[in-house]
Amino acid sequence: MKYISLKKKSPPVRMEDAIFLGVAPDGGMYVPEHVPQFTKRELEQIPHMTLHDIAMLTLEKWMGDELSKQEIENIAQKAVSFPIPLVEVGGYKVLELFHGPTMSHKDVAAKVLAHTMQAYLKKKKKGVNVLMATSGDTGIAVGHSFTDIEHARVLLLFSKHLQNKLKREQLLKIGDNVLAVEVDGSYSQCHRLVRQAFEDPEIQKLGLTSANSINIGRILPQIIYFVYLYALMYPNLATLVIPTANFGNSISALLAQLMGIPFEKIVLATMEESFAPEYSKNGKYNGKAYSSDQITLAEHQNFTNFPRIMHFCGYSHHRFAELFEAYAVRDSKAMHMMHAVWHEYHYLTEPGTARAWVVADEIASPKKHIVIVTTSSPHKYAEEIKKSAGIHVDHTVVLERCKDRKSRFASIEDDYDTLKNLILQEFGHRKEGDSTKT
Repeated sequence: MKYISLKKKSPPVRMEDAIFLGVAPDGGMYVPEHVPQFTKRELEQIPHMTLHDIAMLTLEKWMGDELSKQEIENIAQKAVSFPIPLVEVGGYKVLELFHGPTMSHKDVAAKVLAHTMQAYLKKKKKGVNVLMATSGDTGIAVGHSFTDIEHARVLLLFSKHLQNKLKREQLLKIGDNVLAVEVDGSYSQCHRLVRQAFEDPEIQKLGLTSANSINIGRILPQIIYFVYLYALMYPNLATLVIPTANFGNSISALLAQLMGIPFEKIVLATMEESFAPEYSKNGKYNGKAYSSDQITLAEHQNFTNFPRIMHFCGYSHHRFAELFEAYAVRDSKAMHMMHAVWHEYHYLTEPGTARAWVVADEIASPKKHIVIVTTSSPHKYAEEIKKSAGIHVDHTVVLERCKDRKSRFASIEDDYDTLKNLILQEFGHRKEGDSTKT
């Protein structure tokens, strides 16, 4: 299996190189040259498989030519170690992806990426340095996943303005090999600092990688969710309703479908400002036809996975419309839905799931088997839910769990030179026994 850059100016690479580089040398995102297929017999067997066996089968399809069956078995055991229940609420099925250690749908993918990297690193007896900006869930899941990885060091930038109490506490209480860096600026400014670091020749020598969904190694493991969902729903075909901002789960669902997993439709529930609903409706992006050149200029810089979706749709609106629908949901509607679902079914949702619920109500029909795909536990949005929907969410037990973990923390201004010195200290010149001021 080879991976190519969407900008098509870098040579194809193996999975090992794709996941450690994160982004191709030409600045493009990696995609597989082809999509491996489930055989007819495998598709017949999947509905009778356990979650672990489905994870093994799915990962082998992507990794089997580079890693041994035993290595993949070890990755699956470490990464898929918690349930993924499908519950029924108000006539819909709800796929709960938040039962992992950080209560986010990113737990499985982050753990698979971390332990896949470890499998390669053991052979080379090398370490890995992970640098990324985070608004919360991604960095938390990545940080916790890499605490188990020998010779791995992680530096997470987050905004000083992050108000979510639980997310902040989780970021600050990860482990000895993870440094949480609070930046006096917005998330966008954190992202800009990270991009500067990846473009800095001196920093590039440290062998940095990223672990957000720009990394193909974060996208492929999420296919497991949708293969497992097929097994849970069999023989019915699901209409997936996926809340999305950067289209990570959406491209994973599409790849599952291209591997042979049948769905009735993949429906995207986006925020009001998203361009996807406009494209879904009329094939236009910012008023223009969607082209590969336009994607590389606009979307690569924004680190969204929509370019990958368009690549596999052949940059064809007709093909996109066959596979997807997209709807924008105002925040006020999502907040109202959180309140309604709680009072009618006593089921807690967070903003993303509530957004998907609004869309599910819009498209519902007796013939559709709608599955709402969740993102994070409502406990991670306790303050937002209380403020917006008037629902008290008790997350004290979850907060208590953070107290037992060690904290490594630094605070910096929005200044690249300051970050560069910190990176060099942490990744370049740090010695055993060094500590970071907290």
